[in-house]
Amino acid sequence: MADIDRAALPRIEAFVSALVSRFPGLVDSVSVTGSAATGDWYEGRSDIDLVVSTWRPILERDAPALAELHAATIGAGPVDGVYLTVDQLDDGPDRVPTAPQVVDGQLRMGVPGGQLSWVTWLELGGAPRAEVSGESVGPWHPAPPAGARTAERAAAFSARNLISYWQPLGKDARRRSLLKRGSEPVAAAAVAWVVLGPPRLVVTVEEQRVVSKTEGGDFAAAAFPEFAPLISRVLDWRRTGTGEFTATDARAATRLLAACVRRGATL
Repeated sequence: MADIDRAALPRIEAFVSALVSRFPGLVDSVSVTGSAATGDWYEGRSDIDLVVSTWRPILERDAPALAELHAATIGAGPVDGVYLTVDQLDDGPDRVPTAPQVVDGQLRMGVPGGQLSWVTWLELGGAPRAEVSGESVGPWHPAPPAGARTAERAAAFSARNLISYWQPLGKDARRRSLLKRGSEPVAAAAVAWVVLGPPRLVVTVEEQRVVSKTEGGDFAAAAFPEFAPLISRVLDWRRTGTGEFTATDARAATRLLAACVRRGATL
């Protein structure tokens, strides 16, 4: 996995320092996952994803202060993630039914699913990680690579997820897009979600690794060249924040999703 994005690093270190200062003795280590660790992070448009390993569970009494720390990051782009004890990280997601998770800067306690999958554990292999000693953090270094069994489980999870999550989502999105005129505008973020999410899972199924949204898009453009122009426009929107999409694009996105399901849901 790539180094932490230079532009994201000051924000990550500021958040981790605030976390360690507010909760002394709680944090064992912090790992950076997602776009900030894959060379695919865009300031002001990308979130920051962390996996925080703790010596004890996050308790309800911790929640208000922890939620405040995360909420303070929303304006500049949220710091998200999941909080897992050292033992939970060792056990793997099959033995962790729920955990505190942060999405769009909003903390929720006792959340099932989300980052509690073998894909997260695979992503942690080689991820930039910093240990915490007292109030001292760092330096950042790559975690040990994930084992073959973790990679196999992540691939199997991804194949199932294409069927259980993405296939129904695609059918619903296509139904809603058909209710609009082809030229009617739709949200760029919604099109990007459908275009870039499923190909990443196909890569995990076939290659047993986790890739960025951009790399997933490049994979899909090569694997399904009929969708390459749409994928290129979506990637340009991710880079620049500009671009317009229509219901016709949304319909094409759902066809790409269906092609990914057919290719990837094989395990």
